[in-house]
Amino acid sequence: MFTPKLDDHNHAPAGRFTIPVAVQRQPGAAASQVDTLTVDVSYDDGATWQSAKVSGGKVHVDNPTGGAVSLRATATDRAGNKVEQTILRAYLV
Repeated sequence: MFTPKLDDHNHAPAGRFTIPVAVQRQPGAAASQVDTLTVDVSYDDGATWQSAKVSGGKVHVDNPTGGAVSLRATATDRAGNKVEQTILRAYLV
């Protein structure tokens, strides 16, 4: 789950931007510890992706001046289960 701090119009500032991120399990699913979490960012509506730095429950991106930012997270647990979440046009800049 991404929880960026955005303004009332779903906009973030241009430049270096930090987005809190958390992995939640589905209700009723067996508990398992997350082994890996990667996040990719796209500035062209998902046509191309680049890796974003993830550390301490935060994703670090470089927002362009204007446009939209798309986010894709992939998490794998120690049992080998995997989930991917893609949010095209997650927020505007």
